[in-house]
Amino acid sequence: MLVVIDQGVADYDLLAAGVLPGAEVLVLSEEMDAIAQITATLHRAPIPFASLHVVTRGSPGVLHFTSGDFSLKTLKGYVEQLQTWFVNHPSSLNVLHPKIFLYSNRVGAQHAGLEFVDTLTWLTGATVAAVPDTYEGILK
Repeated sequence: MLVVIDQGVADYDLLAAGVLPGAEVLVLSEEMDAIAQITATLHRAPIPFASLHVVTRGSPGVLHFTSGDFSLKTLKGYVEQLQTWFVNHPSSLNVLHPKIFLYSNRVGAQHAGLEFVDTLTWLTGATVAAVPDTYEGILK
């Protein structure tokens, strides 16, 4: 499990400290592109992650990272990276059904949110779920 936390989230440092044992935590740098940081971390792992949990602020169809928004409008610039998240790993056959959980206010809401989630599912090959930011499943 990789838990990605944006610094724009209230009490992000406390949240990072409370993540389940065994999970890897990536606190995003505000100076670097968020998707590039996630991609690099996924590719560096000795074994592929079965799940990716992204905690940031959001609105329908948009993840508001401190380093910049990620949405259907900006997604086109990330297609090649997203397509490698779960398939370019030497051990990728061990991950049968990767999952991405988006803990972000309303990112999956309305038509824009549904289209964003569906597009992310298609590009990554993972099951993508927009969940309320209760952080169940990632905290001790």
